[in-house]
Amino acid sequence: MDVLLRECGKHRVLRQGTDVLDVTLNQDLTADECVQLLVARNEFTLGLPYFLVVCRLGAFERISMAAGRVLADAPDHRPQGIVFVDAGFRARTVAGMVIRSAGLFVRHRPLFHFSSTEDDAQMWLEKARQQLCAETQRPSSGA
Repeated sequence: MDVLLRECGKHRVLRQGTDVLDVTLNQDLTADECVQLLVARNEFTLGLPYFLVVCRLGAFERISMAAGRVLADAPDHRPQGIVFVDAGFRARTVAGMVIRSAGLFVRHRPLFHFSSTEDDAQMWLEKARQQLCAETQRPSSGA
């Protein structure tokens, strides 16, 4: 499989395997960088019924209000699981608020988890993958 890598300003998106995006956020996230990250997400996950994200926040400091609006205006309605690695208290607080508020506008509430180790993150991703696979293979109920 080809490795897909995109640099988005100070940030990076790497597709691992077929269903995992590895995102590294550094310092501040601007609206322009957020748009670039979302374009990469859309290109790297095109055609997938669900996807998983490893979001590395060790050097992340803050998200601009404009970038927050970009995220709010670009919900992805596919089921997804996100594990945050190396997130300090401030990053955990911001990430949790962003995920919870984004969940108000999508059909599938994102699964998310905070991890301090790579092993824990990988174990959580595997459990999330199994759950999302099961959800996306279930016949949808008629409404």
